[in-house]
Amino acid sequence: MVVLHLEVGRQIAPHYLKTTEEVRHNNQQDSMEHTFLCGLLLLCALIYSGQPQDKARPGLTVSPSWWVNAGNAVTLNCQVNGSTTGWRFFWYRLVPYRAGLPSYLNQDFSPELLADGKVGTGGSFSISPVAVAHRGRYLCRAERDTYTEFSELKFLWVEDQSPAASLTVSPNRVQFFSLESVSLSCEGLGNSTGWKVKRYLRWGEPRVLECPMAGGSVTRPNTCTFTTMDVWSDTGVYWCESGTGKHSNALNITVSSWGVALESPALPVTEGDFVTLRCRYQTMPSDLRAEFHKWTDNGSIIRREGMSKMNIAAASQSDEGWYRCEHPQLGASQGSWLSVRALPPPLPPDRVCSMSWPVLLVILLVLLLCLLVTIVLVVKCRRDRAPPGEGENRGTSELP
Repeated sequence: MVVLHLEVGRQIAPHYLKTTEEVRHNNQQDSMEHTFLCGLLLLCALIYSGQPQDKARPGLTVSPSWWVNAGNAVTLNCQVNGSTTGWRFFWYRLVPYRAGLPSYLNQDFSPELLADGKVGTGGSFSISPVAVAHRGRYLCRAERDTYTEFSELKFLWVEDQSPAASLTVSPNRVQFFSLESVSLSCEGLGNSTGWKVKRYLRWGEPRVLECPMAGGSVTRPNTCTFTTMDVWSDTGVYWCESGTGKHSNALNITVSSWGVALESPALPVTEGDFVTLRCRYQTMPSDLRAEFHKWTDNGSIIRREGMSKMNIAAASQSDEGWYRCEHPQLGASQGSWLSVRALPPPLPPDRVCSMSWPVLLVILLVLLLCLLVTIVLVVKCRRDRAPPGEGENRGTSELP
């Protein structure tokens, strides 16, 4: 039995040694293949990293804000991966789809190159002075050998400083919670036929919608009432528009989904007005202490106050801007724009005099007429009070 085991061992050993050599050979071959693949991937990575990343998506910002007054200036800033070096930039405005233009958003819209929208280095495009006609959505694209993708859309609203009508909201605020009722009314229209409430959703597709919207109705002429749903469905700019293209002022209505809203004036205030801002909570009383921030579109906070409300004793042009409130546990509201309008300038002296001359002339004529009537009445009264025969005796005594 021992010899048998030794013989079996002698028979198995050569086979065992052969298998080990094969395994060692296979391992060496696999190692070479892995080394080759790693080298190939490294080479591809080096080649790819040396090529310009022209399919990156540029970032677009609007300064000083996406909400500006007519007559001011606005600047569009475009960057690729945070840089403008080596890139050429192109600026577009979104228009309804037109043959010959590139498509955007499932071919419903087309980016149309702005006049003078081809600029070189720098990545900035200024519009000054900005007008109501510049309202819309803008985007940019960069080029270095090939074009990048289009940037995300940026919304620009230009507020008319002399609107033909007034849009009011009830309740008098611009931030609402979900499932709250909002009523918008067009006032001061004169001939009110043909006016409709319209809105432009800031976060949705760039379409102008008319009331009644989903969940809304026209309760009386020129009034639209609807129930808020969420930030995506109802957050946007609302205004009145006539069939001839006349516009009212606009309201930037925001729907909050997380239980904190800023209570601020819906309509512009005038310089010198007393303004109060409050933080409103969906499930808590509104007298809780909160921080109030005045901030810019890029997130920079330029004013901070901590109290249950924020008072502006005499509003000035420097108080115009974005405001929000924040509670340390309940969170922050979204931003609302506080608009401050300047007092109308006094009329020049020559204008005052030219307007007063007709009034002065009328007053002078009235006074002269009153004086003439008074003289006639006095003479008549004196004649009526004279004694009988006084005139005759006087005449007789004068005879020789």
